[in-house]
Amino acid sequence: MTTAKKSLAVAAVFLSAVAFGNAAADPTTTTGVTTTGGGSVADQSAQATVWVARIDQATRRVRKMNDEATKVGQKDAMKAVCLSDKLNQLQALSDSGASKLKDYQSAVSRGDTDLANYDFGVLATLRRRSEQLDAEANQCVGEDQTFSGDTKITVTIDPNIADPPPDSSSSGGGSGGTGTSPTLPVNAATAVQ
Repeated sequence: MTTAKKSLAVAAVFLSAVAFGNAAADPTTTTGVTTTGGGSVADQSAQATVWVARIDQATRRVRKMNDEATKVGQKDAMKAVCLSDKLNQLQALSDSGASKLKDYQSAVSRGDTDLANYDFGVLATLRRRSEQLDAEANQCVGEDQTFSGDTKITVTIDPNIADPPPDSSSSGGGSGGTGTSPTLPVNAATAVQ
């Protein structure tokens, strides 16, 4: 297992513990097997299955994007590195999701509501993270989408616009008169007295 996958696994466990802790602290939560208004166990099991399928779908989509970014003739290193990172994280989430779904289904079949609640919370956390990674993958910018040239500015002056009236003050600005020259501040260190 690579270091990135190990780090992701540790992060997933931490996030799942936080999600479980939040669910346990809120007595109105309906994400567990004990369904106090949150649907039946079958509904929650179906929901968990859909979540894992969506994680897998996001993984396949990002894999396809990564493959396109690394094709011969389409080699885009910046985009490929970004997509590869998102793909590795999604793959780890996909593996964890499949494992947690089995754990959840096993806990439900045994009637272990505490463990089922925990596993369902972990699945919810994995789903949210996969959605975030999927959105981040869409934002991976490659070389073809970055600016890589000189800026050219073209100015066109309308000849039908009248020139401004001449400035009535001879000092090049200041108060009074209808001059168009701006008054520039004088730096005290360079002023001649």
